[in-house]
Amino acid sequence: MLRYIGQRVALFIPTTLLLLFLVFALIYLIPGDPVEAMLAEQAGPELIARVRADLGLDQPLHLQFVHWLGKALRGNLGRSIRSEEPVGQALAKRQPGTREQALLATLVAVAIALPAGVISAVRRGQWADSISRIAALLGLSFPSFFLAIVLIYVFALGLRVLPPSGYRPFTEDPLQNLRFMIMPAVCLGMVMAAILSRMTRSSLLEVLGEDYIRTARAKGLSGRMVIYKHALKNALIPVVTIAGIQFGALLGGTVIIETIFALPGIGRLLIDNIRASDFPMVQGVVLFMALARLVINLATDLLYGWLDPRIRYG
Repeated sequence: MLRYIGQRVALFIPTTLLLLFLVFALIYLIPGDPVEAMLAEQAGPELIARVRADLGLDQPLHLQFVHWLGKALRGNLGRSIRSEEPVGQALAKRQPGTREQALLATLVAVAIALPAGVISAVRRGQWADSISRIAALLGLSFPSFFLAIVLIYVFALGLRVLPPSGYRPFTEDPLQNLRFMIMPAVCLGMVMAAILSRMTRSSLLEVLGEDYIRTARAKGLSGRMVIYKHALKNALIPVVTIAGIQFGALLGGTVIIETIFALPGIGRLLIDNIRASDFPMVQGVVLFMALARLVINLATDLLYGWLDPRIRYG
């Protein structure tokens, strides 16, 4: 297992370095002069030259990357052109809301998808399977923003049991925080649950047809023991893949849901600064989103080794 972890970490390091270079090169991929794009059109040449010097853009490209990489590794991602706020500080303010939203949505999805997928596979062709498949189809058909509008109309405007929008940090008021976060989590979790339940059903059906499952049944093991001890663990491998991808995407922020519920998240931060041409802030947000994906993928790979020993010894 230690060898398997070492191999995955060894692959993670060069991938991260390549990611850092691509994020650094982001500023050069835009058309025209990036400094002129950041500043107003009426900015004079002296201001443009000063901003270019402050950002280190007047140096050779390889020196720029070395300096930027050194600062990034120390947690210094520069300052916002618009507000002069440190990029790391802005990310630190926004990421708790996004992280909590992603975690709650994933918990909602898993809590719905695993039982639904198992029941659908075990009762294949019966009414429970039909209901689960129809529910999954509806979950995939309705976009999250439509579900958000319905939930606001029912629970905020109709029943008045949940606030329609806003945010309160968990450390300040846990109960109020959950009241603000439950509807966004359900909106994102329902769509994710539809995907995971279909994947759980198809993967479990495939595993239930394997020889070792028939052998376990022939030995007289109960159906519950066969499913939960022998079949489900192997069936979860593709489910973990999809869940990891979805969770990584949620960590990057969900612009529409964050806008509807007025959540201070990473997605809104990115869109706001793209519109303002605040490229130091855009670089920092993109770096955070990409690193989150890499870390989640690494965690998923390590979880594979626990779920299926054949992967870590292969």
